[in-house]
Amino acid sequence: MSRFRRGRDLPILVLLFVLGCRPQSATPERVLTALHTAKDPTVTASDPWKNVPLNENKPCACSPTSPGVDWRGIVVNAPKKVHFKAGQVIDDFGAFAAVPLCVYYMLDVPSEPVHESYRITATDTGTGKVYRGDITTLDYGIEVPAPTELMPDTSRPDPTGSASGGYMNPNLTDFVPIPQTSATYEVYLSFRGFKSNKVTIQLIMR
Repeated sequence: MSRFRRGRDLPILVLLFVLGCRPQSATPERVLTALHTAKDPTVTASDPWKNVPLNENKPCACSPTSPGVDWRGIVVNAPKKVHFKAGQVIDDFGAFAAVPLCVYYMLDVPSEPVHESYRITATDTGTGKVYRGDITTLDYGIEVPAPTELMPDTSRPDPTGSASGGYMNPNLTDFVPIPQTSATYEVYLSFRGFKSNKVTIQLIMR
């Protein structure tokens, strides 16, 4: 069970089909397939959002469903509201709240290595201030293959058109330096010219 480790990017996972929580909004940029919307994805004490494996590359009940094998892009699902306690730290990396971003991606394998990280952008809807952070690994320990460095499999006659995809569940507050205060953010991911759908997350400090 791999976790993100600081210094390298995310490992590639096989395409899986998962039913569960649905994305908040519809079609990501450069994506034609419409996606379903959750009625009220709010983090409470006993709902699926509490069971999201944060900072792991695996599907869960809140992962977006695959739009299909011909689809290319990034889609993200997130809770609408997250409550947190003032001054709390929830992990070894200093995150003050568990704000899961459940992501599914499917991209064509590049012909050459691409040295780029998935980027999270969060805009405070009240102030307009923009916060950004790249998804990197959170531990200096084990090296893992990164999707940004994948090369086509040259053992096959024609790798053209091959694609690679998977799931990831980055915790927003581990990667984006947002302040520890109540605010509402519009959040999306970007990578290799693709932008995901935007999700709105309200953080409520207690």
